[in-house]
Amino acid sequence: MAGMLAEHRTLTDPDRWAGLTLAELLPRLIAGFAALLERQGRVLGAFQQRGAVDPEVAKVGKAAYFDLLERFADLLLARRDEMRHSDPVRAVRSCFTVVYAALARGLALDVPAAAAEGTDLDTLLEDLGVMALAFLCADGEAEPLSD
Repeated sequence: MAGMLAEHRTLTDPDRWAGLTLAELLPRLIAGFAALLERQGRVLGAFQQRGAVDPEVAKVGKAAYFDLLERFADLLLARRDEMRHSDPVRAVRSCFTVVYAALARGLALDVPAAAAEGTDLDTLLEDLGVMALAFLCADGEAEPLSD
């Protein structure tokens, strides 16, 4: 986990992304995140499985997840003036959740490898970047879900 945390911090170091616009940053950040998950997938998968039955491992894993979430959010929120979403904090956190879930599934981190068969990672990365950017830059508001 210490190695993964070091990689999270390297990936999300603001100096690494200095001078990039939101549109330039987002797809590169998502691709870097995917590469990190791909490199660390076996270890992460083992931690996820062990965390399901070991509260201490779950606690460490959850802390790492939230550390990466906050770093991802901070990078994007530094470009808040480029966003049109009415709640940028909520929007970047939702983007992280969706990106993480899609990559975890696409890389078979949380499912048997057969469940991810047929995933074209390059297409998924491209689409995630476009979707996240569109969401952050949309000025429309969705109607609230009714009960």
